[in-house]
Formats: sequence, C-alpha cells, structure tokens
Amino acid sequence: MTVDELIDTQIALEKEARYLKSSKEYNELLKAINGERFDETRQGSTLMQLYFTPLRDKLEEYFNTQYRKHTLKTQKYIKYLCDDLDKLTYIILQTVLQLVAAGGNKVKLTRVASVILRKLKEQKTFSVAEENDPKLISYLGHEFKRASKKRKRYLLDKHMREFREGIEDMNRAEDIRAGTTLIDILIKSGADLVETKRMMDNYRRNKVSLYLVFTREVFEVLDNIKALPHTSANYLPLVCPPKDWTKFDDGGYYTVKHPFMKVLPKTKRVLVKEDFTKAYRAINKLQKTAWRVNRRVYDVVTYIYTNNLIDPKSPKELPRLYGELPTSETVTAEDIIGKFNFSLPEGMTPEEKKEWAKWNRRREVLSIALDGEMGRRLQYLMTIDVAKKMLKYERFYYAYQLDYRSRVYPISDFFTPQSKGYTKAMLEFADGEYLTEEGMYWFRIHTANCWGLDKEPFEDRVSWFESNRLKILVAGNNPLEHIGFWSEADSPYEFLASCIAYADHIAGKKVHLPIQLDAVNSGVQMYSGLLRDYTGALATCVVGDKRNDLYQEVADEVNRRLVSGEYPKYLSFMDKEGKDKLVSTRVEAASLTARYEIIEVEDNYVLQEGEEWIDE
Repeated sequence: MTVDELIDTQIALEKEARYLKSSKEYNELLKAINGERFDETRQGSTLMQLYFTPLRDKLEEYFNTQYRKHTLKTQKYIKYLCDDLDKLTYIILQTVLQLVAAGGNKVKLTRVASVILRKLKEQKTFSVAEENDPKLISYLGHEFKRASKKRKRYLLDKHMREFREGIEDMNRAEDIRAGTTLIDILIKSGADLVETKRMMDNYRRNKVSLYLVFTREVFEVLDNIKALPHTSANYLPLVCPPKDWTKFDDGGYYTVKHPFMKVLPKTKRVLVKEDFTKAYRAINKLQKTAWRVNRRVYDVVTYIYTNNLIDPKSPKELPRLYGELPTSETVTAEDIIGKFNFSLPEGMTPEEKKEWAKWNRRREVLSIALDGEMGRRLQYLMTIDVAKKMLKYERFYYAYQLDYRSRVYPISDFFTPQSKGYTKAMLEFADGEYLTEEGMYWFRIHTANCWGLDKEPFEDRVSWFESNRLKILVAGNNPLEHIGFWSEADSPYEFLASCIAYADHIAGKKVHLPIQLDAVNSGVQMYSGLLRDYTGALATCVVGDKRNDLYQEVADEVNRRLVSGEYPKYLSFMDKEGKDKLVSTRVEAASLTARYEIIEVEDNYVLQEGEEWIDE
C-alpha cells in the first residue's frame, strides 16, 4: 500500500472503532439502567457531580430554617435520620437517578419518596451499629463481598435487628411526607434535574398520579457527554505512522482527539499554554517505531490456551496453564468444593452450622480467586483479539501520550509493549538487525533477565547464558516439545521469544527482538542525584560496583519488625465525624508474617498464631 492508502485505511479503522465503542457504551448503559445502577455510569456520575452542590446548599438552608407544627416535625425527623449533609445529598441524588432512569424517565413520586426514606433508615441503622459495635460493621463489610442475596438478607436480619429497634418508627404517610419534602427541596434547589408531571396511572384506570421525570436540561447534558472524545479502550495500533504531535490536542490518531497529557480539565487549561516542543520531538520519534506480531510466540500462546494445557506444577484447585496463562475453562467455587446440602439457616444443628460456616468461608476464598482468574481471562481474550487483527499487517505503530506524572504510555490498550509478559513476547520490531558482538552481549543479558537473573551481576548473567546456550537453542527451534524448560522462566513467554530469536541468529537471520533494560528505582535514583545523597545513590546502583535492591532492603526491614514485634500495636486517628478512634494492627501484621491460619469463632473469623498461612 502507498502512504495515502495506509492513511485512508487507518481513518476507516478509527471510524469503525468509534462505532464499536459507542455500541459497547450503549449496551453497558442499558444494563446499568435496568439494574438500577445508572448513578455508577459515566453519564450518571456526571449528573451526580453537577447537581450535588446546589442540592447540598439548599438542604443546609432547610436545616437552618425555623419551622412550626407538622413542618417542624418533618424537619426533625429528617435530621434525626441523617444530619450529615453530604450523605443526605448523595442518597437523594443516587435514588432519584436510579429510579427515574430505570422507570424510563417516568416513576411515581411516592415510590421515590418511600425509597429515599428506606435508605435513610438503613443509613441510620448502620450509623448506630458502627457507633456501638464497629467490629461488627467491619465483619459485615468483609462478608458482603462475596455473599449471595439470601446470605446478605440473613446477615442483616440477624445482626442489625437490635439496632433497628432504636430507629424512630413513623407511619407510611409521615415517611412519604418526609421523602416528598426532600424531593421538593431538590426541585427548588436550582439543580434542574427533575420535575413533577401529572400523568395517567399505568395500573389504575381514570386515575391521575404525580410522576417524577428528568428535565430537558438533563438530556442536553447527556448529549454533551456523548460528544466527549471516546476513550482509547477499543482503538487498535495504527497501520501507518501516527500524526506528529504539534499541539497539546493535535497528534497521534488522525480523526480522534486525545490530549498530549492525561490530566484533569483544570490542569489542562494551564498546560495548553506551555511549550512542549522538546517533549513533542521525543514522542514523535518514538511513534515512528514500527512493530509486528511475533507469529511464532503467538502460535504457542494460542495453542496452549485453546488446548487448555494445565501446568502440573500449578495448584490443583486453582490451576494455571503453562507460562501462567489463565485457564480457558470457566469453573465456579461450587464446581471445586461441591454444594452444601443443608438448608440455610433454619433447621441447622450447631454442628451443621459450623460445617456450613467452614464451607461458606472456603467458597468465598475460592470465589475471590476465581473472580481474579476471570479478569485475567478477559484481559487475555481482548489482547488476543487485537493481536489477531494485527497479524495481517507487516508493520504497525503506536500513538503515545504522557500521564499526569509525565510517564509515556501508548494510547491504545491491551496489546502494547507495556502490557503483560505474554503480550510483550508477541510483539517484535518490524525491522530486524544482524547481531553484532555488542548486540550479542546485551542479548545474553536480556535472556538471563527473562529467566529471572535480573539482579545478578552482568558477568554472571552472560555466564548463565553460555552454560544454557544449547537448551535455549533447542527450545527456540521446538517450543512445544521443550515446554518444561522455558515455562520455568520468571517471564516464560518473553524468555521463549529470546529462545526463538537466538535460533534465528544461529541460522544467520536478522533478529527482531526488543532488548529491555530497566532502571533500579528510577525515582530514588533521580532524587539521590539531585540531593547528592550517597546512601540513596548506593542503594539504587548510581554509585558503587555492587547490585543493590532498595525494594528488598525495605521489605527485609519491614519483615524484621513484623517478626520481632517492633511495630505500633495500635493506630489512633480521628474519623470524619471528629471522634477519636483506636484500631489494633495485630490481625493485619499477623497476616503479613505468613505464620497464621484462619480459624472460626462463632460467626467471626480471626487470625491466630499456628501453622503456616496457606494462600489459596
């Protein structure tokens, strides 16, 4: 293809990416609305932020106004349930957004009012419980992470009943009056979020009811949100060199606007006035680096995943594929440990209840691990999807931008030179080179680094390579037949890429392998140089001839203090309500020493010294 043809292809790909992105966002938005989670979406979050301050100010004015009779009674009731203006504002906005969006922009005023009051009562109940029994709230917070709906209802009914009894119990009419008062405050606050309309009742003939609907301003705000630049999640690498950066908002992709730095809008307004000429030159040069898919590593990765080749050295209950790839078969915690046959919780004997508690604890631990595995599986699938699309291009490129710390990252996601090890291994330079003597020296060091010797002296890494040169060559020529060798590496697929590159070198071919070099705690290195700090410079290898590791030094000192008990046994602080708190650090410290096991004590779980901790 000519340069113009490549640019036309790139523009078409960007157009397709925008369409796919908008479709994905639309589907996710619908799912969130139907699940009454509109406030958690980008659109809902924007509305929450936009209308928060006006509503809070109006609530403060309402609390400071002197009322009489029924109005005073309602005001006192609301204050009693929640006198924290921030919490009250959040609950009102969250409830209104969730219910009006889920109701298709039409929900009964009385329903919204009653749900607001129910949430305020729940908030009051938890506040009372936290004040009287903070350990219980901490326990419930942990239990709720992986509990089923039935389990959550059981926990709340069991543990919160005594605290509910202290909450003032008004009749439904008074609850509705309090809820509608709060909605009225929202409407009169100047936060043009919702308005009331009289409409025919959906379920009662010839009856007109009062409904809550979004205002026209809300839809204008939502339209503006749609017009915002799309994020880069669905943007592929470019099939032609990216546009040079010439301005803060002009560079990288051809039809999609990305800022040169990922910063907040108020920071951007300042930065656009600054001169980034030198930074533009550096990034523009980096963007001209041509890449291609390392097809041989890609073939090995996809073969192992497709055939679900389990590494026999991985844990039996939570297996992994060779090279630490996620498994391709989805399982649940119940698939591993079986289902619990007793009813919950009625009808259990004390012994059955203890057995169920142990089983449920095990289920939660496995569920957390399996959730993580699902995340790794999804990341793998998205990465492979991009790699597969890029296989047909002999050369492709990455557009780069700076984050708020001025670190450089590709704008596209997943399949990049800064992703996971198996991803980096599937990428190589489009333009290869014959290895010179100096090139071979750094190639040996890179290969030893991938094996796990990155903290050893250079001469030891070179020596290790020479001692294992034949194994490396054989693995490079026949990766699947020698999977037991290269999969033992610290970074298995990057090591395999080195083996394959070495086989090419021996065969007299060009090598396309990127050689990676990493700084030793670069932040401290820079500070050490600027401050002329010899201790910091020595710890980060700026001076001296010994390979030091500052991270390990800190870890060793922390472990020493944990084992010897030289750490604060309590932390004291003041919470957001101005109350002094004292929290024990024993459980957290004990879990970090890897010398404790979980045991059951009634409904709570504590750590006690004993056998070695087993991290499932």
